[in-house]
Amino acid sequence: MKENKISAKLYKYAEILRKAPERKIVLMEKPESDKFLEKQIFEADLYLSYIRSGDVVLDIGSGGGFPGIPLAIMKENAKFVLVDRKKRHTDFLKSVAYKLNLKNVVVVQSEAEKLVKALKGEKVDVVCARAVSRIKNILIWAYPVLKCGGKVVLGKGKNIETEIKDAASLDFSLIEKVKTNFGYIVVYRKNAK
Repeated sequence: MKENKISAKLYKYAEILRKAPERKIVLMEKPESDKFLEKQIFEADLYLSYIRSGDVVLDIGSGGGFPGIPLAIMKENAKFVLVDRKKRHTDFLKSVAYKLNLKNVVVVQSEAEKLVKALKGEKVDVVCARAVSRIKNILIWAYPVLKCGGKVVLGKGKNIETEIKDAASLDFSLIEKVKTNFGYIVVYRKNAK
């Protein structure tokens, strides 16, 4: 029963995306394509094993809601804070959360560099991002709002070795790099002080 409820919400989300004006949101894949559900929505499933019940998850640069909206649908017992700097994106995300009755979603308009102020000092358990920026930048943005021992889960393309090397000096440990059909899922843990 629960799986059917999740599937229904995911398909409803896909339908909302298909009907959204292109100027409102930018998608990597057109909603009409056969790969859309697989690439844009079900890719979020790869993040799930890093999110526990009760976690507060921050999605940086959520855009059209990836991976935050699908994750919020699949993990109702965690809280998701979707952040984007563009008002048209945050307005769209608020509308999606309302239409899908996602009570575990909060939408915040902010630049990534101003997350501490935007989150009002709240610390999160997990930071995720997909197709937003280089690994080093995301780790720098995540550091002040992530709890010690918290994870950063990133969906990245195929050429990531240079980005991983560039981030090596930061106060994070690379704990996993998983090859996927889409590129990689790269997971860091914030080091304890």
